[in-house]
Amino acid sequence: MRLLQAILALTAVSGCAGASGDVDPATQALEGSFAMVQLEGGDDSVTEVLGAVVRYRGVEAQTVADLLGARGLSPLESCVLSEGEVSLDFGAEVDLRSAGTLEILAAADVRPIALESWLEQSALSGVYYAAQLENLDVSEDVVVRAGGSAFAAPFDVAISRPARLDGVWIDGISAGDANILVADRAFEIAWEAGDPRDRIEIELTLGGTTMRCACRDDGSFRIDAGPVMELETETHGRLVLRRVRMQPFDLTGLDAAWISAASMRNVDFALQQ
Repeated sequence: MRLLQAILALTAVSGCAGASGDVDPATQALEGSFAMVQLEGGDDSVTEVLGAVVRYRGVEAQTVADLLGARGLSPLESCVLSEGEVSLDFGAEVDLRSAGTLEILAAADVRPIALESWLEQSALSGVYYAAQLENLDVSEDVVVRAGGSAFAAPFDVAISRPARLDGVWIDGISAGDANILVADRAFEIAWEAGDPRDRIEIELTLGGTTMRCACRDDGSFRIDAGPVMELETETHGRLVLRRVRMQPFDLTGLDAAWISAASMRNVDFALQQ
């Protein structure tokens, strides 16, 4: 229940945490297990799928989730800066294990998801699921079905992909091909508010530095000038917005399990010093 308590806290009420953005202390547990599956689609016809069954020791669950690129777990109404990739401390152990066969069912379409070996870090070992699916029909619920293994029970769970982020504005100007951000000035990102179950995650990347923000899907979020000024002084960057829907489910033998679906929008911009 450790990570699941945190997930439920982060997705409570309008699919989000309280205004303070505090993460539940359950995420501080240094030993546990979880399963995750996420689907993400952008402006093209490709849906990216990522899945993992994880057992960890000597590291916080939130760090493991960040390392895997999990969506939907960041504290709301806040921004953090990150430089480089998430790393594991000495002595940490993270094992990625099989959940058996994994399939995505959408309309009459059935797509198998292949197992991949994790090679990036010696402290993290095992297999995970990854695929890029073209022309997947996500107009209705998508079902994820796992056959089960010695490490994870079978499961069959459905989720609907959140609405596309078609309308996005930066300081009142429609986001297009000529977006300008001023480094020493706060700015507001606005969009058409969506389902109260969903959240918005924002990534602002310049050079090797990324600022990540998370907020409620209520139509706008203001980014203060301070964090922006700390970003690298590159001249061009990218703004990524994701509308994320997250749904916990029960899975015997694991502390937590969840599925998430996201709609993504990319916006290029120029930085004015």
